[in-house]
Amino acid sequence: KIIDVLNIDEVEQAFEVKFRLFLSWYDVRLIFHNLKMSRMANSPAISEAEKLWIPNIIFDNTKNNDVITFDPLAKFTISREGELVLSEETVVDEINVFNGFENKIIYDRIFTKTTKCIYQLQLYPFDTQECMVNLEVGKYERNIMMIFPQSIEMKSETMLS
Repeated sequence: KIIDVLNIDEVEQAFEVKFRLFLSWYDVRLIFHNLKMSRMANSPAISEAEKLWIPNIIFDNTKNNDVITFDPLAKFTISREGELVLSEETVVDEINVFNGFENKIIYDRIFTKTTKCIYQLQLYPFDTQECMVNLEVGKYERNIMMIFPQSIEMKSETMLS
């Protein structure tokens, strides 16, 4: 979701945008305990979230090709989608067990990025510009991972002056 366009710089061929990025994936190696029906109630502690695998996604039209990493501003939740399995009788506590291959990890973070944008000003002041935030999968993950955009929403005014 695009929250705001903060700056347009025709001379530097760049624009600055504030946006909220949602990523989701399944991790077949994980097992979750006692997931609630509400995704917001399934938020791992920071110490647990730090251990989660995060897709290697690159903002490839930023100055330094910024990479998504774990940081305290990111929020993680688990979406309960699969069926629960009761813990074995040998386990003292009654635990509802959920497999990672059926229950999605959701990454949610607000970013502010300055990206490159080639402005076509020949028709100014009657021009329309398209600027993008390019996301690319890291080189070593390309054969196991793909990005599927679901929706893009602009929350502020769409007419910029």
